[in-house]
Amino acid sequence: GLVASDNALDVTLAKTGTQTVTLAGSLDLFKITTSAATNVSFVNGGSAVTLNVGSQNGGGLSIATGSSLNLGNNHFVMKDAGTINAGSETGKLGINGGNVNLTSTSTQSSNLYFDTTLKTTGLFTSNFSNTGKLFIKSDLAITDGLKIKAGEFNAGGFVSLTSTLAKTAYLQEIEGNGSVTGNMKVQRYVSAVRKYRYMSSVVANMKVAAWQTYMPITGNFTGANTNATASSMFYYVENGDGYKPYPAPLSDNQVEFGKGVGYSIFNFNGAAPLTLQMTGVPYQGNVVYTLTPGTGADDGWNLIGNPYASAIRWSNDAAEWTKTNVGQVVSVPDNSSGSLVYRTYDAGSLAGTLTGGIIAPGQAFWVQASAAGPTLTVKEKAKRTNTSMLY
Repeated sequence: GLVASDNALDVTLAKTGTQTVTLAGSLDLFKITTSAATNVSFVNGGSAVTLNVGSQNGGGLSIATGSSLNLGNNHFVMKDAGTINAGSETGKLGINGGNVNLTSTSTQSSNLYFDTTLKTTGLFTSNFSNTGKLFIKSDLAITDGLKIKAGEFNAGGFVSLTSTLAKTAYLQEIEGNGSVTGNMKVQRYVSAVRKYRYMSSVVANMKVAAWQTYMPITGNFTGANTNATASSMFYYVENGDGYKPYPAPLSDNQVEFGKGVGYSIFNFNGAAPLTLQMTGVPYQGNVVYTLTPGTGADDGWNLIGNPYASAIRWSNDAAEWTKTNVGQVVSVPDNSSGSLVYRTYDAGSLAGTLTGGIIAPGQAFWVQASAAGPTLTVKEKAKRTNTSMLY
């Protein structure tokens, strides 16, 4: 076939059985093709290297059904018009902590199947600038973050953004026409405090019942946990009796968490740390809050939530937030020490005890409406990669 002028190496690994490719440094190829029943492993001399595929004339990966390509801890880059399994091949890619950076200007879509055990990446970047899309077709754990620069990233219910005490993978700022479709599993490590925690959902259509898998919720509703008879989760309505139980009395646990709504939740399991997992399509794009107005006195308080699976910065930057009749100060309730304190940050003076104004993913926080007709919208550009605690 046509040999790409910018990259002439087209490798077919045809032998049945196990093959090993030893890399002394990074490798740049037009395309890698495997035959059925071929299991290829790329190994290095001790330090991770990068396997690059693709060119302006196409290329990429074609992993035949029944075969596998194991990258180990090495990094993988696809560039230009490259594709992965564009011919509906179902061969599997194995990876153990390396970064994946996929760029494609092709009109064909790519399909990624991962090994059943080697399925963990560090930073995953997706940039599909033509009509081709990326489909994840089996379980994938991302430990450092997901960055979408363009095009559709179809998670298919298989992608997990992991979270531990050490680090949490964020869905970073989505650029251009980028989008996430399909459900994603978003984890959040919750430190050990048996107190009220202030939280929100970062995915759409998540039911209270799903949250109960990790954190009991009590109250007078069908499906309530039996740890106590009183309500253990609340949202807040200024000028409406303040805290209101959720789910509402006589309802059930099939109600959904509101978009951008903050909740105060008693963590019955707080004697030990836990990892909360929220499953659904992540909130993305601009998120508009519904606020209760105030008069400028000690009223107009609203408990809202960071809707993104990413840390955000509280600021007066119009590219990050739009605000009307909303105060400068954000307050994050913090029970991590066992007693409630407020971490505050002033977007005008850039001062406060909430370092840098960074709000953790899924964190509920207080803002104050100062007059009638308050509006507040958070945008993708408010996202930050800074490490943040879940208070």
